[in-house]
Amino acid sequence: MNRREILDGFSDQADRQLAARVLDRISQVQKSYEIVFTHFLDPHQQRVAQQIVRSFVDLEYQCFGGYEVAERCLLAIFPDYMDVNEAAFPLQLLKISGNMTYHKVNHRDYLGGILGLGITREMMGDLLVMDEGCQVIVKQEVADYIYSNLEQVGRVNVAVERREMNELILPSFETKVIRTTVSSLRLDAVASAGFALSRTKVVPLIKGEKVRLNWETKRDPAATIQEGDVISIKGKGRIKVEEVGGETRKDRLFLCLKRFV
Repeated sequence: MNRREILDGFSDQADRQLAARVLDRISQVQKSYEIVFTHFLDPHQQRVAQQIVRSFVDLEYQCFGGYEVAERCLLAIFPDYMDVNEAAFPLQLLKISGNMTYHKVNHRDYLGGILGLGITREMMGDLLVMDEGCQVIVKQEVADYIYSNLEQVGRVNVAVERREMNELILPSFETKVIRTTVSSLRLDAVASAGFALSRTKVVPLIKGEKVRLNWETKRDPAATIQEGDVISIKGKGRIKVEEVGGETRKDRLFLCLKRFV
């Protein structure tokens, strides 16, 4: 399969642009016979990239974002005769800390502070917010710049420290289990139940491209939901469909959802 055939397989413009970048990385591997890394990819982008690499029989890939369940990961692409371990990934852990006594600082503040330096999102992996600060995983090539220039997050003066990846402290993720029923497994119905919003409020969010299904923007309120799917709404968090049960006497479907709070 040639480059044009692969690109023509993607109707979504963002996926098509990603595919082109991945193909450029593949071309580098084929010329250099060395490991080549993408920038950080979200889970949907990882699936797109992996699909492309699998179409090349002489290549392998591996995803890693600094810890086992990282959401955002780098994708390593390499010849199939090579072995690649996690130490090969060009990652740097930074710890951002400051006096949070008087001003509450959240994930958006930390992300905005780093983006304000001119660093793009694709250079950053997960941001893990703690009471005393934030741990952020970045590509090594931007670590020194962030270390030297990040002085404020929100209204708080901060300091940045370089840390080894094995010093990463994983926070405990709070979740809320929601047991409910829905009339159908449509995106708008399940999102309405999971986020405690009316369907009349959810539909404009979907059509306004504020809702993602498995990290892919969805514009169709009638998109079908399956067990294991993850739905996120910008600014409201995300839910996971843990279980789809049987029907009630009124032909509604039992659902078990997990909301990340």
